[in-house]
Amino acid sequence: MPRKPVTHVDPYADAVSRFKQQRPAYVKLARELPKVVEKRLKRHGLVHFRIEARAKKLKSFKAKLAGDPRRQIEDHVGVRVLLFFRSDLPLAEEVFEKLLIIDPSSYVDKSEGHADDSFGYRSVQFVGRTKQGGWDSEPGDLEAMAPRMGTKIEVQLRTMVEHAWAEVEHDFRFKIGRDKLSPEINRRFALTAALLEQADTNLDSIRTEIDSDAVFPAGTSRGMDLSQSELRRFVQYNRESLALDRRVASALDLPIRKSLKATREITHASMNAGWRTYADLVEGVKEHGGLGLRLAIACADTSRSLILLDYDDFETARAFKGVGLYWTAIAATVVDPRPDMSDLPMNLAITPYRLAEFRDVATHLRDHPGQSALEVRDIYRPQAAPVGARNPDAFSPIIFPTL
Repeated sequence: MPRKPVTHVDPYADAVSRFKQQRPAYVKLARELPKVVEKRLKRHGLVHFRIEARAKKLKSFKAKLAGDPRRQIEDHVGVRVLLFFRSDLPLAEEVFEKLLIIDPSSYVDKSEGHADDSFGYRSVQFVGRTKQGGWDSEPGDLEAMAPRMGTKIEVQLRTMVEHAWAEVEHDFRFKIGRDKLSPEINRRFALTAALLEQADTNLDSIRTEIDSDAVFPAGTSRGMDLSQSELRRFVQYNRESLALDRRVASALDLPIRKSLKATREITHASMNAGWRTYADLVEGVKEHGGLGLRLAIACADTSRSLILLDYDDFETARAFKGVGLYWTAIAATVVDPRPDMSDLPMNLAITPYRLAEFRDVATHLRDHPGQSALEVRDIYRPQAAPVGARNPDAFSPIIFPTL
C-alpha cells in the first residue's frame, strides 16, 4: 500500500487560525466581564472604581507569537480595575481570587520591585482562568459564561494615580528612550513619583479618618473586631511591615509567596495581641517588631507551614506578606499580655502548649537582648515538642542555661 503523505503543521499558522476562530468569543467575554466584575466589587462594598476590558487583537497576537510560534499566550482577554484608594486594592484582588482560577506563577506585584526608599507605580498583575460552569451560581452569569470555560484573563489592579503615572512614564521613558533623558529629568521623574505616592497615601488617610469619625464618633468604642481592610492595607503597603517580612524571609531563607490561609491567622494573632486598629498595628510593629523577628528565627520550623505548625500536614513553609506582623503579634501576646485577654488565647491555630513554648523563648529573648537568636534556636530546638504534636504530654517548659 502506498504511504499516506506526511502533513507538516505550521505551528504559527495553526495558532493564528485557532485564535481567529475563538476571538469572537473573547470579544463577547470582554463586553460581559465589566458587568460581572462591577457586581462583585460592589458586593464587597467597593464603590469608587473604573473597569476597562479588552480582547487581544489579532495584530497583537501575531506579534507575540512571532518570536516563538509554540509560545502559550497568557492573555486572551485583559481587564484593568482602577481604584480611587490604595487600601481597596487587596479587596479587589480578593474578588478576582474568588472569581477566577488564579495561576500562582503569573502573579506579579510591582511594589516588590521597589526598595524601601524608592518610588514608582505599584500595581498587581496576574492571570486567571474562567471556571467551569461560569462565574457563580446566578443563572444569568452561569448561562453566559459556560461556553468559555478555561479562557485566560490577564488582570491588572492599580489606583487612578498609579495609572496616570504609568501612562506618562511609559510615553516618556520608553518611547523617547531612558538613556536619552538627562539626569535632571530623571531626578524630577523620581520627585514626581514620590509626590504621587504621597497623594495616594493622603487620600487613604483622609478616607480612613472620615469613615472612622462617621462610624465611631469621639468617645465611642471601635468594637472588638480588627477591620479586614485595615489589616490588608497594612500588610500590603506599610513600609515597616514589608521590610520586616523581608527580614524574616531572609533569616529563614524562604521565598515570599502568597498564602491563602495567612490572613485569618494574622488577624487572630493581632487581635490576641490587643490590636484593633491600623494605628495599633503600626505601634505594635514599632514596639515589638525586633522581638518578633528574633522569635521567628528562634522558633519557626521551616519543614512545615509557619502558621499551622501543628495542624497542617500539607502546606509547605513559605514566607508571605504579613509574616513579620504574625510573629510580632505572637511575641507581643506572650510577653506583654493584655489585662483584658485570656492567659492563653484559644482562637489561634497554635496549641496552647506550643504557645507556652513560644512564651518561654520570647521571654528569654526579651530578657537577653544581646544573645543571638540563632544561639537561642540551638537551645530551643532539641527541647521543642515534635512538629505536629498536640498531646500535652509531648510538651515541657523550655530550660535555658544560666548566662
